[in-house]
Amino acid sequence: MASTLDQLRQTVRALADNSDKIGNQLAPFTHKFAQESQKVIAAIGNTATGQDKQIAQTLAAATKSLEQTIAALRQVKKTGDEWSARA
Repeated sequence: MASTLDQLRQTVRALADNSDKIGNQLAPFTHKFAQESQKVIAAIGNTATGQDKQIAQTLAAATKSLEQTIAALRQVKKTGDEWSARA
């Protein structure tokens, strides 16, 4: 029977591996999203007012959030692997 520490180690490893997998799957989407967002923002250009400007800001914020999510998932993988190797 696995000890509580062994079970926790397995859970942390699984979480780290899943985070890595999801981050890797999300990266291509994020890249494509950023490219398409830039096209929209460029099309709106300096004429953006009201909702146009809001859409540009929303797309930029979403791109940044996606990039931060990937970075956080990579950090989960790194930290989880380090912890489970020492535990």
